[in-house]
Amino acid sequence: MKQRPTNKTELSLAELQLVLDLHNAAKDMIDQLQDGFTCSLETASKLQTMQYKIANSFNFQPMQNEDCDRPQHWADHVLPEDPRAYFSDYQREQWEAKTEKETTK
Repeated sequence: MKQRPTNKTELSLAELQLVLDLHNAAKDMIDQLQDGFTCSLETASKLQTMQYKIANSFNFQPMQNEDCDRPQHWADHVLPEDPRAYFSDYQREQWEAKTEKETTK
C-alpha cells in the first residue's frame, strides 16, 4: 500500500449535515429509551444507517485482527492513520491506482 487515506479536518456542508443526522438519530433513540426503556426497530435502523454513512464519509476503519488478516467488525473503529486500522485488498488496490494516476499527470 503506497498511501493510506487520512482523516478529514475540514467538513463540507453535506458532511456536517451527516454529523447532524447522526446526532439526531442518536437523540431519537436515547429519547425513546428514556421514555420507556424500549426502542423501535425503525429508530435503531436509522441509527445504524447513519453510523455506516459517517464511517464511510470519514474513512473510519475497523481494527485489524491481531491473529489474522481480517477486520474486527465487533470492535470500535479507528481513524485511518491508526496503525491498527484494517484495509482490504480492494482498498489497497484503489489507493495504488489513484496514486499512479496522480503521479502520471
